[in-house]
Amino acid sequence: MMRFLPVFGIIVGLGFGAEGAFAQEEVTFQSTPIQPSAFKVRQAQAKSIELLPDDGIELKGIRFNPEGAGPNPAVILLVSGDGLTQSHLNWAQTLSEAGYEALVVDSFGSRGGADYRDTPAMNMPDDAYSAFRYLAAQPEVDDTRISLLGFSLGGSHLFTTVSAENSRVPPEFAPQLAIAVYPVCPVDGSVTVPMMLLAGDADKLISLATCRGFVQQARANNFPVSLHEYSSATHFFDNPAYAKSGDIHASKPQSMWFQDNHYDAEAHADAISRVLRFLKVGIP
Repeated sequence: MMRFLPVFGIIVGLGFGAEGAFAQEEVTFQSTPIQPSAFKVRQAQAKSIELLPDDGIELKGIRFNPEGAGPNPAVILLVSGDGLTQSHLNWAQTLSEAGYEALVVDSFGSRGGADYRDTPAMNMPDDAYSAFRYLAAQPEVDDTRISLLGFSLGGSHLFTTVSAENSRVPPEFAPQLAIAVYPVCPVDGSVTVPMMLLAGDADKLISLATCRGFVQQARANNFPVSLHEYSSATHFFDNPAYAKSGDIHASKPQSMWFQDNHYDAEAHADAISRVLRFLKVGIP
């Protein structure tokens, strides 16, 4: 069993799970260079100056490497609005034990913040594109089998990330699958890869009706999207930090939105099973 060190420190370790060994490490990789705006380009051209893109920021992530030389399939994990948590690392560990390279992108920490409250300006789709480039260049990774898994805010950004209508999608970005756990769904749109949505029908932070409508519209246009609903499950149903035990008003710090959301061990276990099956067979 792995003993995790603090999330925001350097993390290097070796663990052993039910399926095999895995290594955990903190990694960094570059985001996409920032292109100058059309206005700045015009100003520079008027002065016969050529503007070059600014270097992108250095992104941080936690990478879990499975046992074996590979090349292995991989999963990029985009975190929820409460920031990088132990729950995200647990998901990555589970994936790694199942034979996947798993990279949790620390979108908030990379920008000096902790969660959506202190880091409002982010570009999670580009974080996913950058993580894809990083993993695709690794010899241990099968670059034809890199998938995406997003939670809450991270899952919501997946719709833009894999949208057929997004002109900013890099030509080399070719994920195999996408999975969004309790996302805020768009009313309509298109996706370029098979996509699975997981959400609870007691979730007050999203509109499940909108997700149902999105799936119906996507299927009508032959986009492979599915939605699985968990009865009585809320937001963060997969995060043990939301388990209610003893006095919930105790003085210890509580997770964001703790009062109205609940951990559901049965739904969590089922979600893990569905994610692993989807990653294996690719049919939503």
